[in-house]
Order: sequence, then C-alpha cells, then structure tokens
Amino acid sequence: MTVASLIPFANKAFHIDDTFFLYVARQICAHPADPFGFRMNWYGSEAPVFDIAKSGPLTSYYLALAASCLGWSEPALHIAFLVPAVAAILGTYFLAARLCAYPTLAALATLFCPAFLVCSTNVMADTMTLALSVWSVALWLRSAESGSHFCAFLSACLIAAASVTRYAAIVSLMPLLLAYSLLRWPRVTWRTLYLVIPAVVFLAYDLTMRSLYGESTLFGACSYVLGAGSKSSCVSRGLITLSFMGGCIATGIFYAPVLWSRRVLLAGILGIALMVWLLFTTKNLGEFDLPRGDLAHFLIVLQFSIFVAAGVGLLALTTADLWQNRDAESALLVLWMVGTFVFCWLINWMSNARTILPLVPAANILIVRRIQRHASRSQQLVPLAFVALLAMAVAWADLCVADTARLAASEIRDRYGRGRGAVLFAGHWGFQYYMEAYGFKPIDYGFHAVHGEGTRVMPDDIVILPENNTNVESPPRWLAQRAKLQFVSCPVLATVCNETGADFHGGWGPLPFAIGSVPPERYYVMTPDLTNRKDPPVKQ
Repeated sequence: MTVASLIPFANKAFHIDDTFFLYVARQICAHPADPFGFRMNWYGSEAPVFDIAKSGPLTSYYLALAASCLGWSEPALHIAFLVPAVAAILGTYFLAARLCAYPTLAALATLFCPAFLVCSTNVMADTMTLALSVWSVALWLRSAESGSHFCAFLSACLIAAASVTRYAAIVSLMPLLLAYSLLRWPRVTWRTLYLVIPAVVFLAYDLTMRSLYGESTLFGACSYVLGAGSKSSCVSRGLITLSFMGGCIATGIFYAPVLWSRRVLLAGILGIALMVWLLFTTKNLGEFDLPRGDLAHFLIVLQFSIFVAAGVGLLALTTADLWQNRDAESALLVLWMVGTFVFCWLINWMSNARTILPLVPAANILIVRRIQRHASRSQQLVPLAFVALLAMAVAWADLCVADTARLAASEIRDRYGRGRGAVLFAGHWGFQYYMEAYGFKPIDYGFHAVHGEGTRVMPDDIVILPENNTNVESPPRWLAQRAKLQFVSCPVLATVCNETGADFHGGWGPLPFAIGSVPPERYYVMTPDLTNRKDPPVKQ
C-alpha cells in the first residue's frame, strides 16, 4: 500500500529543501569526508554550507549512494526514498502491535495522513528520521518485553542514526525512552545504560564537525531554532500549532463521530462556530493578514477553526487514554504527543507539517486504541477511505506546485537563455535547483561586507523574480517589468499559497493546506531601466 500510494509521485519535481540535500549529496560524491565543505547561496547571499545546514548529513549520504546506483533523476531518487517510507509504516505496524488491537489500521492511518504522504514525496530528512525513530521505539519496547540485549542495543544505534539525520531526534528520543523505562521499572536498571550509546555517537559526530568547520552542530541548530522564530504572541502560535496538528493528522477529523460522544461533538461544533465568528469579525489572525469580508476570508477562517478543533481533540485524546489505562505504554504515547506539541509551539522557530510529522504514528495509535473497543468494521474503514482521498489530493496539489518551478525554469531557458546578457534569478527551493541546472545564477544581495557587494546587473541582463518563493527581495526602482510568466498548479487546493493562507512546508501561513481559489504561480521578468538609476549598473 505504501509503494502503491507513492509511485504516482515518482516524477515529482524537486521541491522546497530538496535542493539543499541534493547539493550536499553531490559534495559527498566528490568528497565523502567533507559533506559541508562548500559554499552556496541559500538565504540570498553566498555562505558556507555548514552555517546553513540545520540537519545532519545522513540523508544526503543516502542520496549520494542512491544516485551513484540509480542516477540523479527525479524518478530514481523518489523510488530510492520508498525504502524509508516503507520502513516508517512497517515500524508503525510493529509498534502498534504492542500498543493496540488493530496494528494494520494504525499503520494505514499513518500512511494516509497528509503529513506523511506529502513528506514522503520529497527527498528531505523527514521520512528517514521518522522511520529511524519509530523503529527505535518499537525495538525498545520489544526489549522491555523480552529482555533482549540485542533489541536494546539496536534501538540505541537507530537513535544515534536518527540524531545525525535530524538533530532534534537526540533531544526527543532519549528523554522519551528514559521516561518510559523509569515508569516501567521504578528503579534504574542496566537497560537505561544503552541510551549512553547515541549520546556518545552524537558527541563524536559533533567533535568531528567542530574539527572540520570550527563550530558545534547542535549549538548552531539550537541558535537558529530559538533565534529565527516567529514574533507572534504565544496564544497565536499555539493556535497555529493546533491548526497544523489537526490538518496534518486529519484522521482525527474523519474519525470524530466514532471517537467522541454526541455531547462532545456538539460542543466541538459550537466551539468551531464561535471561533469562526470571532476570527471573521477581527479580520486578522495573529501576524497573518487575511482577505477581508469576502468568501476567501471566510474559507480560511472556517478551515482554521476546524483544524484547531481537531488539534484540541487529539490532545484531549491523549488525556483520556492516560486516564483510562494509567500504564507506562499510555504515558509513552502521551509524552510523545505532548512533547512534540510543546516543541512545535514554544521552542521551534515555526510550526509546519514537517515538525508535526513525528506525532503521526503516536496520534494514530491513540485513535485506534480509542475506537478498538466499540467501533464496527465499517466505522473503522469508512473514515480511513476519506482520509486517504484527502491525503492523496493534498499530495497531488503539492506535486502540482512543485512541477511549476521545473516548468518555469524550462520556459525561462527557452525564452531568455540565448540572449546577450546573463539570466539571474531570486528565490530558492526547487526553483533554484532547476535554474542552476541550466547555468543561471542566483542573485547575491550582499547582506554583509565579508563577501563583497553582491551581484550587480548589466543592461542586457534578465532578472527573474518568483512571486511564491523564499528570500526574494522587493525589486529596486531601476528594474522594470518586461514580462510575466504564469503557470497553473492545482486550482482548488493549495499547500504553498499566501492568498489561501496555506504553507505546508514553511509555516508562514495559518493552514497546512487550504481549499479555495488558487491563483497561478507567477514569475516576473525584469530588465534594468537606466533612466531611474544615476550610475549604470555593473555586474561584479
């Protein structure tokens, strides 16, 4: 089922941070012992890659291995990433087999969550980290049941691997399994000593990176997480985190009639109605400026309210499960859910679907534990079919917006690649990958004097400014618009679109995905207008 669900997306264009992991993989192919030893323009100015990297290099090592065997094409690498996706679902199955009566249902519910399905169509670190994390928890529980030293050792090794895939794993998995062990065995036993292994491995990795690049990896990542966050209020961030939780784990929405009594459902509907009225009258949502007084505004507010209510329901589900069972396994799921939620809400620099992804297996296991006592077979399977349809639709919308960047780069090459001047561009993500593949150069804004004044433009040059991208500066007055290229993505469902409030990957919108009228992707073709500039621009 995992392979059948992801194969249709095998030719998806590289998207969002795929570009960064691919560039590191190419560096690894050339210099395996120096993964971050090059420079690139990612935030608008060229910088050492080690200063940009906020994840470990294990994903890029896997990409380098896959590319060496299969090539660098999109289908080849997406097929290679079926392995961690399948591993994550199998790990969820074996973990759920110890925690609930229907492990197959829990595994399929995890597969068909929008967060998992969309993240698994990319080649970033998210799905691989999830697979390593789920298997480490499953093996730790197996060790607790059977007393197996081998399972405990293997679990510790997988935690170590997860920590050099995404640094957050070391500060989440170790405390989680330590707390579970102390709850299961009141006295500290030899089993907890295995958790020293990932700490030693990560310390060795950190010292290696410090010797190569002169800075601690964990310190740099923590500084970024704590220092680059949103400036919105604590309440606003909490609501947005709940919105991403409820939307990314949409299982809770479709299973709500089975999970809750009619009284609770009525209270939830009234709460949604009250939130819609309050947000529709205030005309804004934290730092997000929403369309005012029209259908688009109402749709954003309605979807946001439903997602927030679903997120609250998932947190309530953890409390209800702990109250009913009061054992170490229930506490494990509660700590897993609440710890990740608090990290996304109060610590991480933004709430997005990729930070919600670690919650997906625990949330779906909790849902199955709730419904296994009284739900009929139809009540178990019918909501899952609707969740699957939604998740496939969201994944298809993300594919469409990713493909527009590849199509735009090809169109720009055909129209302007043979001109007298150079073709320069702003923006990054997948668009940067395809533009640089055609030999075009990203604009260096020259934010600091260390790297010079940045890129200057000659009169015959072409500058491409994407509307829906990251790190795109407002064009100076001496650049005049020459043309506008438009590419239609999915017209009714968006994962990255300011007009609909959706930002699945970045977290700069209040919704992970949104239903509504989605405008086309726009790319502005600019040329220098020397009448508005005293000195002729000169390219560095």
